[in-house]
Amino acid sequence: MLIFQLLLVWLRLSKGLSRRSLRTVATVFRIVLGLVGLIVTLASRASVPPLDAKVPLHENTLYSQLDLEPSIERRSCCPACYASYSIQNAPPKCTHCITPGVQPCNEPLDTWRHRRRQGPIKVPRAFYSTQDFEAWLTHFLGRPEVETLLEQSWNHVPSHDTMYGLWDSPAWTGFQNGWTSGRHHLTFSIYIDWFNPYGNKIGGKVVSCGAIMLVCMNLPPEHRFRLGNMFFAGMTPPPYSPNVTAINELTEPIICQLLTFWPGKVIPTFQHPNGVLVGVAILPVLADLPALRKLCGYLSFSATYFCTWCRCRQSDLERLDLENWEPRTAAEVRSAATTWHSMDYAAREAQASSTGVRWSPLHLLPYWDPVESLVLDYMHNFLEGVLQSQLHIFWAIGITKARVKSFVDYDKELHALEYEIPDDTSEIDDELASLRSDSQAHDEHLTASRLRARSVSDDSMEIGDFTAPNSSFSSVSSLPNDDTSTIRAESSHPSDRDYIDVEPQPAAEPTFSPAQIEMIRQAISDINLPSWVSRPPFNLGDAEHGSLSADELLILFEIIFPMKLPEIWLLNPGNVRNGLLLHNFADLVLSSNIVTSFKTSGTLADQYTTHFISFRQTRHQLWPNIASVPNDHLAMHNGRLLKHWGPFGALSTFNYETVNGILARVPTNRHSCELKLNLFKPIS
Repeated sequence: MLIFQLLLVWLRLSKGLSRRSLRTVATVFRIVLGLVGLIVTLASRASVPPLDAKVPLHENTLYSQLDLEPSIERRSCCPACYASYSIQNAPPKCTHCITPGVQPCNEPLDTWRHRRRQGPIKVPRAFYSTQDFEAWLTHFLGRPEVETLLEQSWNHVPSHDTMYGLWDSPAWTGFQNGWTSGRHHLTFSIYIDWFNPYGNKIGGKVVSCGAIMLVCMNLPPEHRFRLGNMFFAGMTPPPYSPNVTAINELTEPIICQLLTFWPGKVIPTFQHPNGVLVGVAILPVLADLPALRKLCGYLSFSATYFCTWCRCRQSDLERLDLENWEPRTAAEVRSAATTWHSMDYAAREAQASSTGVRWSPLHLLPYWDPVESLVLDYMHNFLEGVLQSQLHIFWAIGITKARVKSFVDYDKELHALEYEIPDDTSEIDDELASLRSDSQAHDEHLTASRLRARSVSDDSMEIGDFTAPNSSFSSVSSLPNDDTSTIRAESSHPSDRDYIDVEPQPAAEPTFSPAQIEMIRQAISDINLPSWVSRPPFNLGDAEHGSLSADELLILFEIIFPMKLPEIWLLNPGNVRNGLLLHNFADLVLSSNIVTSFKTSGTLADQYTTHFISFRQTRHQLWPNIASVPNDHLAMHNGRLLKHWGPFGALSTFNYETVNGILARVPTNRHSCELKLNLFKPIS
């Protein structure tokens, strides 16, 4: 009987069999088993218990029989302030107050939905689902191989000179006086990001779902990001991402679960079926920069104190005297956050402006360091930030002033959408209906294009039907895909374009002539690359190829450009500007090589700082009219962060973005509210 149940689970989860088809297959199994039982009864002349009834017809019954159903708490959620209530005891309107003494939210929590059989029924307008951490941890530690893998981190002897991963870093070895080396002490990273469940949309319509994930950093790097080893803590309700204060309502229940594990809880494991004391801590906080600030309680890039690691102001963006910057301290940030949390609504804005800090539920964790626990993700900061701005803004490859303005205007629109709650949330349903209509029309157009491709040749059919995932992560949201835009965000949310913090102006004159651009394109075509490497577009600089993904930018600046640009600039050795361009490019490539390496040391971190400061100095000489942006300032901290965290390779968001791409492709029949139900299903 078990083999039939497992076969049904495999068909449903691995092959994507629909629920209706699953019931059909289960019915066939019942008929077959019934006939087998009848034949055995007739042959042995003995009564055989019926086997057909044990084959479940419904998916939920199947998961329950096999004990695969995760423990999920589903609550009614306010669409405006994101306060949650028990579904059974939820009031008609939201009673949550942002601070004591102010008016409650008063947002209606229920709506009417027509069911074919039941007729109109009252249902919550939004749900917030979280997974029980203790139940997941019990299942996780109950697997035979997990504790054996965890022992590698508990027994690891750090390298003294070169750091090859997180386990060698001071952040790991120095955490709470060596807490990470204790047996059954588990350290997790926490990650949050938003994606569009309807895929890439045009016309500025954005729907956001946010995935909150935890990854056990005690596992070896090759095992950490297997889907069965990741804890999906919760999903922020669509269609809008929460603002900087509403996100606290969503993350606090998760943090409170983790808080109970800091002293330790007795959990049964495979090697200790009677239970063993398991402690859990959150160490690295990972996200793109906008999400990182939301989660940790820091203000946006437009704030006076915009940096999460020092107290530099907006007026200090051009400062390169890194040794004179005033660093933030954990005590200062925690004190400012606590003060903000105790203030009334009117006083909070002035307090946040003077410190750059708001309250975050992460402050509930007594061990959490609000400064040192933050990781600056090199994918967004350096690849999609520094390298992409060098390509488009400073070298003026593939971008014009009109396109920059269009890009910045759209980014400001999304920034406002992300940080403000809409006044009239009754328009949400109409917006979603319009979005589904647009998506259906897009899919019909795409299907027609594929059918036309099939009629040409077998090769074109393959190109039309399948797109290999060249990038290390999937694009799940985009900028307007029209002739006026050449940059599209390849990360999980449109507001991730961290390097456009002020309105930039591209270089007045392109750095490369048309003939030189053609030489670069020829190099892209001719250079031999491994088959698994994402080759940049052959028509680099044209609008037709769309945006460049993070790994394409990496290949350009670390492989292709170093093999071609020195040749271009050395053709005229007497040209002073060409020599300065080469010096500037060399410093950028050296900085990129160090920050993206899978090993580092204190010496390499100092070299990064030296080369990046030199890069910014020569960049200012070459393009004095292009101002620096906050992302340039943040990249100055990479040297110190490399010394603290070790190589960034194991801490980048590439793997998390891949999971976001998987979530964005979860089939929900255009009902984004169903995504949270599929999110927690067992993954094979």
